[in-house]
Amino acid sequence: LHDALPICSRTIGYTVPGSGSAKNVKIIVSDENSTRTIFSDSVAPGTRITRTVTVGSGASVQIYVNGELAEDKAL
Repeated sequence: LHDALPICSRTIGYTVPGSGSAKNVKIIVSDENSTRTIFSDSVAPGTRITRTVTVGSGASVQIYVNGELAEDKAL
């Protein structure tokens, strides 16, 4: 038997900060198997973005706003 990697679902929530014009938001999820973009769009400040993802061990999320890293945290 092969040891199964722990796989779990995580919900990622982020409220776009600031005011004024729309912000370009990109959300990237990484684990030991892959790195993938789960959201990339222009959204109005104050918008709540929620995505549920399935990740393996060692998962983290990076959130960029207008090309600058806004959050980097372990899942």
